[in-house]
Amino acid sequence: MDVDTYNFEEAFALLVKSLSTSAFIALDLEMTGINNPAAGRSGTWDDAPNDLPEIRYRKKRKAASSYGIIQVGLCVFEPAAADPLAASASTHGVGSGAAFTARPFNFFVFPRPVNEPPDCYISPKLTLDSDAMHFCRCSGIDFGRWLTKGVPYLDRHGEELLRTSLVR
Repeated sequence: MDVDTYNFEEAFALLVKSLSTSAFIALDLEMTGINNPAAGRSGTWDDAPNDLPEIRYRKKRKAASSYGIIQVGLCVFEPAAADPLAASASTHGVGSGAAFTARPFNFFVFPRPVNEPPDCYISPKLTLDSDAMHFCRCSGIDFGRWLTKGVPYLDRHGEELLRTSLVR
């Protein structure tokens, strides 16, 4: 289910209901970039084959913090017996014969500016990597929907600024 500002409340209610019976979930982000901007073209993935998990995590975290989020994909997997006739989901078997109903939710999110007088103005900056944007375009991402109907969000710093401003 594609989710934006127009169907957010309905989708969120369905997501919460699905989570209560889930066996597990999967999370995926589509971002405006994934590579370390400092690595340049020669370090496209910025991964060394012998990197320890901690090192690789730090590199990926640094790269991820440099870009924006386009879409948050969350897929809830419920035991198939919980809802065998689900119209909005698909059922998949796993090697052991167990079956799950998959309920995908794709939340378009966009960092809207905030202007809360007298002293809270936040205008998030977006960095775009052309390779990542090409991948998203080829994967069918609706950029118009992202820009005009994306669910607003703030990063941690923006949230702290807004909370401080609203408390005054």
